[in-house]
Amino acid sequence: MKRILCLITLVFVISLPMLYAATFVGDRTDFRDETIYFVMTTRFYDGDSSNNTQCWDNQDRNEGDPAWRGDFKGLIEKLDYIKSLGCDGIWFSPLYPSPGVDCGYDISDYYDIAPEFGGMDAFKKVLDGAHERGMKVIMDLVVNHTSDQHEWFQELIKGDLTKLNYFIVRNNMPKFRKYIDENIGTVIEYIEPDGTISKRRLIFPEITENHWREVNIKGANYYFYHTFYPFQLDINWENPEVLYYCLDTINYWTNLGIDIFRMDAIPYLSKEVGTTAENLPKTHAIIRLLSNYIQMTAPRTVIQAEACQYPND
Repeated sequence: MKRILCLITLVFVISLPMLYAATFVGDRTDFRDETIYFVMTTRFYDGDSSNNTQCWDNQDRNEGDPAWRGDFKGLIEKLDYIKSLGCDGIWFSPLYPSPGVDCGYDISDYYDIAPEFGGMDAFKKVLDGAHERGMKVIMDLVVNHTSDQHEWFQELIKGDLTKLNYFIVRNNMPKFRKYIDENIGTVIEYIEPDGTISKRRLIFPEITENHWREVNIKGANYYFYHTFYPFQLDINWENPEVLYYCLDTINYWTNLGIDIFRMDAIPYLSKEVGTTAENLPKTHAIIRLLSNYIQMTAPRTVIQAEACQYPND
């Protein structure tokens, strides 16, 4: 049923003239000049005040204690303080359940709040408290990749090959040439089966040799594309099921009251063969689609883009 509703709305959104969509954006200027307070929740303030000395100077720590602590209970106590600084909103680093290998940007569940922050009930209190004080809430949303602990990949490695199409996958490792470009760093040129070259920037050359992670599933080797770390597998935006999932994720959080999505790593959504896989027209089309969808279903919510580079428009 959710998929049907998403599809009906999506068809309507795609059919909108771009001028109409632009008018919607033009009506929203309030978010452009606001002061935002960035919070890494577990490093901010603990609801148990006896722990907060350890947050800052690490005195009297017991062996095995973390160097920092913090949770939503502590954050709620500081909402008035944040507002007193003249802040119009609070931006949270990722709050989803995650292995936490990349500070939460490796998401394993898009529909929950990690228990170490206090869980969903505590987050709703933070959300309500911020809104009561006239502050917006900004939430990270990662739609370029998931954690390898996400249900899609976990079901896949258990043998559900229908999940292969949820990722960027190939059956053979392509031949490639690696070199250093003085302007953009480490570059890999992959030779595609048709002879074309896919020239890709290797963002973390100190971590990984190339963009493809080999995984054996039911006796066969598959190669999964990752823009960043090998445990962050890029999702396939050519698969409609991926689109429906992301739209439903947006529905879920806008219905809870999220004001702004800070969309992580969005220049890399499309991985067309023979391209750099950065800032492509298809990627811009996906972002416009998501923006139009949000404007039609939750017009008070906007997208803030982590673009990482100069846009074409």
